[in-house]
Amino acid sequence: MKKLLLLLLCVPMIGSGQEISYTEINNTDLDYLGNFQLGYTWYDVLGKNTLIISGTDSYRDLESIHPEQREDGIIVTNLYAYHYVGSGKNIKLLWDLKDFSNNEGYIWMDDVSITDLDNDGIVETCISYDGKKIKVIMHESETKYAIRGELQSARDDYGDHYYEWNYEMYGRDSFYHANEKFKAHALKLWERIADIFTVG
Repeated sequence: MKKLLLLLLCVPMIGSGQEISYTEINNTDLDYLGNFQLGYTWYDVLGKNTLIISGTDSYRDLESIHPEQREDGIIVTNLYAYHYVGSGKNIKLLWDLKDFSNNEGYIWMDDVSITDLDNDGIVETCISYDGKKIKVIMHESETKYAIRGELQSARDDYGDHYYEWNYEMYGRDSFYHANEKFKAHALKLWERIADIFTVG
């Protein structure tokens, strides 16, 4: 967990966007499913923002999970995220995320980033994780972008078998019209997870 928090502190520096000041929270009275894992609050032009990451405990034997995943990040069976805006009686749910593990029995959440890469005063959040596929889910306000990909079997010109990473960022929740800084930042987060398995 220590490495995850260090990454979180460094992420806002990426690119030439505005640095975001945010506070980590350890619990909240806001609604969420599962067990509280991580939480952050910050202020932007939308007002007060609260991001909650929660999940259900994994039944997977931790020793069977990739060593770098065991040491860093969060391991859950089901992953949930909630972005609330406002405070007091004026709180609304801006968006939520729900993802469920396959028969592997777990989702590993690698990273959360909180940035303002386009300097418009509205924070972007990225949640990157490995479940049925490697995903990076980015939101700017209610607008959602996603990269989804997986390791696929292939053969070279000589018929030899190998694996390669393939991803899609122009399908559902497309990055097609997204700011170029958004694309570069999200792809860097996606490649970080893919590199763990390629090197490991």
